[in-house]
Amino acid sequence: MGFDSVIKGGKVVTPDGVQQVDVGIKGETIAAIGAGLDTSGANVIDAAGYFVLPGVLDVHTVNIDSFRTFA
Repeated sequence: MGFDSVIKGGKVVTPDGVQQVDVGIKGETIAAIGAGLDTSGANVIDAAGYFVLPGVLDVHTVNIDSFRTFA
């Protein structure tokens, strides 16, 4: 399976816990999560030193104003 982008080297947080695995993205969809995903032809994103939270935040539905505090 070819991916458009692969996020590599990050600590991926899922309901199963935190793992050092890759996240493969096809179009706008998370297509795979696992170790050693094929990066041939993919845009590789180096996430070393970062946590990756796939699918946690849907940017199409979040209203940023709900995160702001008003004085």
